[in-house]
Amino acid sequence: LDTLKKRGNILCADYVDDLEREELREHIDVFVAASIKQLLYFEAALPDKRSCLVTHHADPRVTSIRCQQAQASVGYFGELANARYMDELAQIVDFVPVDTRRSSSARSVRMSTS
Repeated sequence: LDTLKKRGNILCADYVDDLEREELREHIDVFVAASIKQLLYFEAALPDKRSCLVTHHADPRVTSIRCQQAQASVGYFGELANARYMDELAQIVDFVPVDTRRSSSARSVRMSTS
């Protein structure tokens, strides 16, 4: 995470069903909540950090999203079994497999800039 931050990346954490990890707080820029209860927790526990609600369902009221940057890079870090449409998105998303059953920092990760 240090390397990603030093390279100017904005790090968003989505803990979904897991507990928030205090030792990672300094690295995370945005905490993504999967429920209103989780959002309220982030807002109370981390008032100096950005948090947002992204439920696991599409919202048909959202018609468009405007990007303020000329270019963006997207990375998915997690269990590849949970990455739906991986083949279809492979050209625009860097998929980085993470075994959530083990904790390891031995492997370095490099995302493309294209």
